[in-house]
Amino acid sequence: MSGRRAARAGAEAGFTLVEMLVALGLLGLASLMIFQGLVAGQRLWRRETAQAAAGEAVEAAQTQVRGRIERLSPITHFVEGKPVADLSGSSDRFDFLSLPADADRPSPMQRFALTRDADGDLALEAQPVRGGEVRRQVLLRQVADLDIAYFGAREGDQAGQWRADWPPQAAPPTLVRVRVAFPKGDVRLWPDLVIQLKASVDSACVIDPGNGACTGRT
Repeated sequence: MSGRRAARAGAEAGFTLVEMLVALGLLGLASLMIFQGLVAGQRLWRRETAQAAAGEAVEAAQTQVRGRIERLSPITHFVEGKPVADLSGSSDRFDFLSLPADADRPSPMQRFALTRDADGDLALEAQPVRGGEVRRQVLLRQVADLDIAYFGAREGDQAGQWRADWPPQAAPPTLVRVRVAFPKGDVRLWPDLVIQLKASVDSACVIDPGNGACTGRT
């Protein structure tokens, strides 16, 4: 009897050991799954955080561009006896006169240029109309392409249409569209920015070189 009891006790002990090994294996597997889930969650959180930050940067850049172009001042000057608005645009550069940002008020009117440089920086350059240092504000870095289009009717046109450039004309375009492309794999997204100009022509303004303000109005 003692031998049978010892054998039975050994069998029970062996079975308990197997159960313990299985339990440890399941615990290790569960721990591995939890760890992988935590890593995946952390990656997702980082990606969403990066996308949110990128979206905020693009939104801020669009706000800056819209604010300057909406307040564009199409001041008239004369070229070979013909009145033209003081602005010009191509597909990768737009030069115009506008009021400064609210934070820079009451500064006088400034000459702005929206460009993308060779380093891929989308920038807004500003210079007082009376001359002085050019201030360059980088809106976004690592921009693959800048495409500016202009909608309006030019001299001799029956109707307005989108164009890749806007040479000096009697009036500015009605709309300006700014498109920005990013390198492949970049999480940033630039929705089409279409801006309607608030002013069509300003023939009464003459820039005072002393203070950069408009004169000549009565």
